[in-house]
Amino acid sequence: MVVALLWVLVYGARELKESWKQKNEARARETVARVNRALAAFSRKYQGYPDSLQRLRGGEEGRAETAPPERARLLESELAQDAFERGGYRFRFQPGAGLQSWAATMQLRSGYRLTAEPLEPGGSGDLFYFTDENGVIHARPGAAAGPDDPVAGAT
Repeated sequence: MVVALLWVLVYGARELKESWKQKNEARARETVARVNRALAAFSRKYQGYPDSLQRLRGGEEGRAETAPPERARLLESELAQDAFERGGYRFRFQPGAGLQSWAATMQLRSGYRLTAEPLEPGGSGDLFYFTDENGVIHARPGAAAGPDDPVAGAT
């Protein structure tokens, strides 16, 4: 009886941890997808990508159609940072090469790289994520992902 109870506790704890990691990974993919959508909207409107995610801040304020590129209002301020942590993952934004200047206040970029890595690999998540201006999210278990890794969610 005690052995059976102990087995149930160990197995249940393992299943709970796996479920928690899978939820963290799903939230990380959704966060990457949200940032991708905001960057795509910025690019459509201003014909380039921002030099910092901070340019997209103010989404909670609404009315993005009248916002200047310096504060495009496409992302909530919590996500509009070049490096941030959320749901067991660390996210990092890197702008691409310079493209052109916009009203002398910022330089538009030709692309970007966005990565998400578990804060505790194997603990808070197993998958590392990568995306760029193509909008495709790539995943790799156990190590930093890149553009040559499988598409996230593909089998």
